[in-house]
Amino acid sequence: MAHLGAERALRRRPGELHGRRAAVHRGDRRWDGDTLVVETTNFLRAPNVPHDDLRVIERFRRLDASTLFYEFTVEDSDYTAPYTG
Repeated sequence: MAHLGAERALRRRPGELHGRRAAVHRGDRRWDGDTLVVETTNFLRAPNVPHDDLRVIERFRRLDASTLFYEFTVEDSDYTAPYTG
């Protein structure tokens, strides 16, 4: 699972990276019951070309002491419907 350097610290404010606002890949996180939900936005199509209509939603849930359940949804205006995995 690659996040291109996106940091997932839970104690920081949404989009904050090492005390400054992240320029790329803003990752907002929240708990939904026992599931950690991370919504990532602020992607670039190319250097300095924003892709505002792309959003990745990841869900992490611990099933037991040794199993982590992971699923994702990608919403992109370039496609007709979201895709999941």
